[in-house]
Amino acid sequence: KINFNYLINFYLQKSEHLLSRGRKVGRCPDEHCRSKSPSGQPGKSVEELCTCGKHICPAPLHDSISFQAESSYNTEFKQWELPTFPKPVPEELPKSIPFDSDSSYHMDYRKWDLPKKIVRPPEQFSESPENRDFMTSYQSNFKQWELPKFKKPQPPPEVVSSPYGNINSVYRENYQQWDLPKKIVNPSEIYSPSKEDRNFETVYRNSYQGVQPPVCPVSLLPPIPHPPPGRHTMFWDSVSKNWY
Repeated sequence: KINFNYLINFYLQKSEHLLSRGRKVGRCPDEHCRSKSPSGQPGKSVEELCTCGKHICPAPLHDSISFQAESSYNTEFKQWELPTFPKPVPEELPKSIPFDSDSSYHMDYRKWDLPKKIVRPPEQFSESPENRDFMTSYQSNFKQWELPKFKKPQPPPEVVSSPYGNINSVYRENYQQWDLPKKIVNPSEIYSPSKEDRNFETVYRNSYQGVQPPVCPVSLLPPIPHPPPGRHTMFWDSVSKNWY
């Protein structure tokens, strides 16, 4: 559902701050702070300096109010004290007693002596007293053969001219290069630019010329700081060049 009474009151409050060329109509709520400039001269507010209507004072930062009422969270989920537990006492382990009696493990798995390792003398190569001719089939069958000799390339034979002299073919006689006939161009076909001086200007160029919008003086000033608590407007001191 739409609350029409709320909308009417909202627009009535906004109508008091209508912008007229970037300036607010009505009395500034912080008028008593206008004369408190560093130079002593009254300054101008942001709305009075703005010419584009887009620069307004930032909203003041309100102090947060601490929650002092009672709630179920504060009563049920309050800070409880942690229970105290006794410190754990380390358990004393009994000392191990040495095993002095005999067992089958001591009798069967006693320490035996390792067998001695027999070290053989290194083998030495000795030549055979017999003189043998070790001839293989590879040496007899695959002996070194001589490479075949190739004939040297002979120079190409000399071209001997025809005994009948210079002979012309029918192609050369019939299909020789002929000169193309020159095309005669009439003087009327030659293009000549018109000598008329015409003004090719359009309505768009005359009416819609490039015009730069005016620069707002507030955009040339330093950034606008947040007003102190309890204030809504910041003033500019043109002498000290500061916001106050």
